[in-house]
Amino acid sequence: MEAVLPKILPLGWDAWTNIEDHHNGRIIVGWNASQFQLRRIESSAQWITCELLNPHTFSGTRVTFVYGFNNYGERTVLWDYIQRTSEENKFIPWAIMGDFNAVMRPSDRSGGASDWQRHHEDFPTCIAQSSLQQVPYNGFRMSWHNGQSGANTIMRKLDWVFGNLPLLTAWPTARV
Repeated sequence: MEAVLPKILPLGWDAWTNIEDHHNGRIIVGWNASQFQLRRIESSAQWITCELLNPHTFSGTRVTFVYGFNNYGERTVLWDYIQRTSEENKFIPWAIMGDFNAVMRPSDRSGGASDWQRHHEDFPTCIAQSSLQQVPYNGFRMSWHNGQSGANTIMRKLDWVFGNLPLLTAWPTARV
């Protein structure tokens, strides 16, 4: 991973990965070091949480970058983390974003199996109990496609950006 980062990052940018938490290094967080300083708070195989340090604009804002496991049973660790962290960040602007590998409701799926199993409720329940709200977005709703066409097409909305009340109050016009 260390050999790859200089090839993909613009000059003057820094980055973190979670390769120490998962052998594939599933998440890369990159930022312009001349504009921001970041303090790493916590990481795991499914997330990296950091704090933006910039006295002029975003100081104190926390951001969690997510790449949820494909297996719903393995994502329970992520749901527990979100709920615990939401309590810790109750009064701090906090955004959580990335590929959660989960949908919020049946309408976030097109094609494929149409059954709605009990484990599908884990993600929306976690978000509601964490007092998070989806940041409004522009563009195509579905963020994953199976690469097939016609009757075999499957699409899902798996990529999400959520914010807590302090974040949405500080940036009421934020869009993704």
